[in-house]
Amino acid sequence: MGDKRRRHDLSPEDRALWQRVTEGVAPLRRPGRKTPAVPRPDDSSSSPPASGYAGGQDDAAPPRMLAAGPPAPKPATAVRPPEREPGLPALDRKLARRIGRGTRPVDAIIDLHGLTQQEAHARLLAFLRNARASGHRLVLVVTGKGEPAPFADWWAPGSRGVLRRAVPDWLATPAFRPLIVAYERAHRHRGGDGAIYVQLRRPERERGT
Repeated sequence: MGDKRRRHDLSPEDRALWQRVTEGVAPLRRPGRKTPAVPRPDDSSSSPPASGYAGGQDDAAPPRMLAAGPPAPKPATAVRPPEREPGLPALDRKLARRIGRGTRPVDAIIDLHGLTQQEAHARLLAFLRNARASGHRLVLVVTGKGEPAPFADWWAPGSRGVLRRAVPDWLATPAFRPLIVAYERAHRHRGGDGAIYVQLRRPERERGT
């Protein structure tokens, strides 16, 4: 409005001068409003979360399961027959002390080394019958300690160490029980675990007298 008011106040000479001045001047363009730049997506914001938060849990790879190694084999357990079967007592303590002091020697000895189970069973039964008939009361049965054998071979004929485990079982069977009062593992100087003291019953004729 100021320009229009100023032009109306100009004289004809001033207007002509103003017209000549403005003829060579191009009007200035009003700067337009800049369009705000669209922000570029941040790479970090577009990537899925590393942890199992929203938007990334379903796409996360499952944890790797480590393959378990084969289970450690269980150590083989040596299953031994009991030292005495029920009903077969140990030696009388008084007799055991006399044997330990050496004041009660054994009456006879049988050595089952090197025999199969079948041979040892037959010889032991015959030996005990003859010893009892002869009036012997205390005998020593040598089985040998043997060596540990594989589990599958424990009861195979001729397996080492089998007789040490088998003889106590035999003594509790009906074939041997009528001959025996008691038995017990021998003292160390007599073979230890590799021998057995066997106390025999009195012969029938002595029982009647």
